[in-house]
Amino acid sequence: MFGITKMPFGIKIRIPMSYNAIFDRNFYTMDAKMIEKWISALESCSASDNNKDIDNIISLWKFASCYGPETTINDNGSFNNGKGSDIKITFTDVALTNPDTPNILSTLGLNIGAGLHELKDSYYVLLHDQKKNYTPARLIDLEEEIINAIHGKIIPYSYVRRLTRVNGNAGIYTNTSVKKCGRQDILSAINDSPAPKDDSDWLVLILDNLSSQCDSFYFDLSVLSQPFASSYKKVMLFDFYKGEIIDLVTIK
Repeated sequence: MFGITKMPFGIKIRIPMSYNAIFDRNFYTMDAKMIEKWISALESCSASDNNKDIDNIISLWKFASCYGPETTINDNGSFNNGKGSDIKITFTDVALTNPDTPNILSTLGLNIGAGLHELKDSYYVLLHDQKKNYTPARLIDLEEEIINAIHGKIIPYSYVRRLTRVNGNAGIYTNTSVKKCGRQDILSAINDSPAPKDDSDWLVLILDNLSSQCDSFYFDLSVLSQPFASSYKKVMLFDFYKGEIIDLVTIK
């Protein structure tokens, strides 16, 4: 799904060659040329934060490609969602407060054991790659699928690709690492962001599973439902590699 394109400075970035119906080759070609023009302009100036500017350009391009087919990026670096005036977007990376946090899926055995009344065997669960990150509801769906797989039920499986009984202590083991991105992680990213220059500006908080060393993230209800204080019109989580965008609830 991802291709590698070489940009000025020898930078290599991952770009989506197809994104279901929301990413087309014409959009890719137009924005690729625009990005090369922007980066070439940056290359000729002496600003010390060129690399950060380049990162922001790449983030804007990827975010726009995932947001929807009607979105456009203008020469001045503003974003238009096709529903109003141009929007300036600030991008801030989310750094996990505790990068060594354990794999959320390591507790599956306890929850599934309760669902089965007792987990007597050891199972290795090969999971499908997920286009979305985990929430409490999706984690329950995963647990139910594993229980159904243990019972041998023939049903459509969205998460479980293969389940194998293995030797070892009773438990559930998977090929996937899921780390919690908590409320404090997001608050820290918001606090690290500059103040908006206009009431219409958006703040996009970028999640990077490579730097966080995980396959997916987990968000609890304190992230998904409770409001965050921000002067930005919108605050969103954006998983750079999955392309998932989550609107956060905000208050002024």
